[in-house]
Amino acid sequence: MLAYNTKSVMNRALTKSERLNKIQLLLASCAGGLTRAELSRRLGVSKSSISRDIVALSHDCSLIEDEETRKLYLEKISLLTNLHLNAEEIQALHLACRLLGRKVRFQYPSASSALRKFGTALENYAAPLASSITSTAELFETHDKKNLSDQASKIKIITEGIVRGLSIRCERYSRREEKWKDCLFSSYCIEPYAEGNSLYIVGFDEDYTEIRTIKFELIKNIELTDRPYSIPPDFCTNEYFKNSWGIWVSENELQQVVLIFSEKVKPRVLQTEWHSSEETCELPDGRLRWTAEIAEPKEMLPWIRGWGADVEVIEPQSLRQLIIDDIEACVTKYGLRMLS
Repeated sequence: MLAYNTKSVMNRALTKSERLNKIQLLLASCAGGLTRAELSRRLGVSKSSISRDIVALSHDCSLIEDEETRKLYLEKISLLTNLHLNAEEIQALHLACRLLGRKVRFQYPSASSALRKFGTALENYAAPLASSITSTAELFETHDKKNLSDQASKIKIITEGIVRGLSIRCERYSRREEKWKDCLFSSYCIEPYAEGNSLYIVGFDEDYTEIRTIKFELIKNIELTDRPYSIPPDFCTNEYFKNSWGIWVSENELQQVVLIFSEKVKPRVLQTEWHSSEETCELPDGRLRWTAEIAEPKEMLPWIRGWGADVEVIEPQSLRQLIIDDIEACVTKYGLRMLS
């Protein structure tokens, strides 16, 4: 029978890796900051060791040192947390990143870095998954720099504002006035919109005094302000977009959308849940009746058009008329004759 001296194990010196992690946790939990001497006493190592650790730690996160008090602070935006994830959890994050990388095409170093860390962690025991994750990382490295080159910097500033609770100031393009306007905005979240291959910022717009959703391409010259704000405790991203088809929200009453799909595409329609409120009913002639409650049915137009002649809009009448107008315009454009 083997006996272990638990006291000596508990009192053993921390490894450098453990010490760096401990320093991060101490700085993260001390809002007032800590000096090198205080860190030295808490960790039981020399100040010279702490100084070397601080240099090593600064390569991975932002440390601020007050010149007067000599206290060190850890920027919230750069806080590192040790996570224990299994392969399936990593795959879930990887799939989300892959969808973003394929639909919203821009160089995003932070996404690439995170994915490569996952890939490295998996390569010794799950090489095929590691290879797939690395390929996704390359998506964020090889996109054309000229295409949406400032998207990553927008994400960085907006994220910092959310983490630190500080509003941003930017220029927002007003389609109604057809000009750029100054805007003070308190960001709540960033929402990806796969169907539109784009990103949106959701938050409180001081000019409109309401929560608004703005497309990334319609904001520029973003700066972080020192104006604090708090996200309302009752705000929930999922609830905010619950009744949207994609990204459009409305305070008006929900509208019932009724579509009839042909028998040919019925299996494809049934394979996917297109909206949380959808209901389907197979008709006697083999066609499919599809209904849903949507905040702004007009946003469905690109999706409906994609089904071509295999779908008919029944309700609302306004949406049906828009499709009829499209068909008449196509008949004219292609020089066809409209049947009476």
